[in-house]
Amino acid sequence: MGYRKSPNFGSSSVGSSSFGSKRGKGVEMPNNVTMIKDIEPMLDNITVQGRVISLWHGHRVNKAHNPYSLDFVFQDLQNSRIQVYIKKDFMFRFKPLFEEGKCYSISNFTIAENSGRLPLLPHKYKISFYKGTTVTRIDPIDDNVHGFILEPFNRLLDEARVYHEHEAVDVIGSVVAIGDVVLVQSSSGPKIRRTVVIEDD
Repeated sequence: MGYRKSPNFGSSSVGSSSFGSKRGKGVEMPNNVTMIKDIEPMLDNITVQGRVISLWHGHRVNKAHNPYSLDFVFQDLQNSRIQVYIKKDFMFRFKPLFEEGKCYSISNFTIAENSGRLPLLPHKYKISFYKGTTVTRIDPIDDNVHGFILEPFNRLLDEARVYHEHEAVDVIGSVVAIGDVVLVQSSSGPKIRRTVVIEDD
């Protein structure tokens, strides 16, 4: 099912039929799709496909009734994530198209620096919509509806395993202790980090 009823959203040749045959838990990506980790401003005619795993409105403090953007986290088959930013001028046109947990093909967008004091994701860039951005609903790309990137506890506790900033890992468990707050100065501004102890079943 594609969202191509209104001419305002343009047209797209990428739909649910663009996928290749099933392979493992996911599907084979078409040749014209760019993986999220490879997105950068020098690329032209980019199409990305993935799942919306978190959707929210941006607003200033105490002004929840007056949102200035629609944002979501977009995750592809390689579990790479990027933030999508839709400014106020276009957010009410695009909002009805998106639902958390569903998969989409997106093309005709711009690429902006992922700047700010506390970037949501480590990706250097984010996607920004404009009037001509095309959105098409596609079949599920995998079974990872909630977008979790999980690691077994024994690997998380392995002192020899070093996680780099670009590696996103989710942990499901109970927080049993919280350590001191440490302020870390980085090139993108101060970040607040907490040391937590997590316990599984």
